[in-house]
Amino acid sequence: MDIKNLISAELLKHIAVSIAVIVAAIVVWHLFKKAYKRYMETKGATLKSSNPAIGTFTSALYGILKALIIIIVALIVLQINGVNVSSLLAGLGIAGAVVGLAFQDMLKDIIMGVHILADDFFKLGDIIEYEGTDWEVVSYNVRTTKLRSLADGGVKTVSNRNFSEIKKISGDVYLSVPLPYEEDFMRIHEIFTALAEEISALDEIKWCRYFGTQELGDSAISYLFGISGKPEAVRSTRRLLLKAVQERLNKEGISVPYNKLDVNIIKE
Repeated sequence: MDIKNLISAELLKHIAVSIAVIVAAIVVWHLFKKAYKRYMETKGATLKSSNPAIGTFTSALYGILKALIIIIVALIVLQINGVNVSSLLAGLGIAGAVVGLAFQDMLKDIIMGVHILADDFFKLGDIIEYEGTDWEVVSYNVRTTKLRSLADGGVKTVSNRNFSEIKKISGDVYLSVPLPYEEDFMRIHEIFTALAEEISALDEIKWCRYFGTQELGDSAISYLFGISGKPEAVRSTRRLLLKAVQERLNKEGISVPYNKLDVNIIKE
């Protein structure tokens, strides 16, 4: 009878301690969740407006932390009730290795997805160059990213592990215009300054600047233009600048130099 009472007392003790641990974890999580919600209500909107990825990143981090707390509490409760946690973890480690091999591509996607979010590779609405084509980022999470083609509007879903490096397109274009040394450079400055002001007045253009002489080359002087439009229209913006410069040079009677080859035939 005494042994049974002792076992019952020991069992009740384990149950009481387990309940206490679970209740403590629930209280801690509730306090953390309350503080997290208060923080997001006060500063969350500002963070999301400055970086649209912050919502996805904080949600993923929130979920990971919750899972970690559940796992830790479960292990503590098992240890209290006499389960050999070390052996259990060893078994889980082997199982985890098998699962990791089976789902290694998914794990790569998640790791790269967190990397993209943390390092701000791109955000919603950005125009990027991927596989030699221009795309708009329409949505992304820790596993996949959806891109819309600027050429035909088609939507493509890309696994995050396929992003090794990304080029973001800003919409800024710089153009070097070579002209002959024979042309009066002061006249060129006046023509190009006026042209930049005219282009800047166009609705689809943010700004256009003429920066002046860029290089004194072997057979020409290069003058530098800069123009900025919408990132999704960067190629048409470049064509617009080329057309405007070409038309103005033609109007002013200025020709662009090109390489010439003199051939001399020597008769013996």
